[in-house]
Amino acid sequence: MTTSADVAQWMVEQIEADPRGRLDQWSAARRIRTDFGEEFVYTNDRGNVAISRAVLGAFRAQTKGTVVWDRWDQAWYKRQPSEDGPSRLRGVADHEP
Repeated sequence: MTTSADVAQWMVEQIEADPRGRLDQWSAARRIRTDFGEEFVYTNDRGNVAISRAVLGAFRAQTKGTVVWDRWDQAWYKRQPSEDGPSRLRGVADHEP
């Protein structure tokens, strides 16, 4: 049986496999729905497929310190120490992860 942690691990693997170290939220949500099932996604207030909070919580736990979120690009990126501050948000240097 697939768990939220399994889906989160898939997300980590996608970032690792991408040459840019990137995972687009919209594409990930669609793939999760198709490959893992409806229980790992929901429809948000705007009518878009979104990743469940359980999966995102597992993903955050698995990627603490290694992945940042770019809110403008709506994507996760592998942390680049030369570019990314300590925050989990890309471009935010004054917050702790």
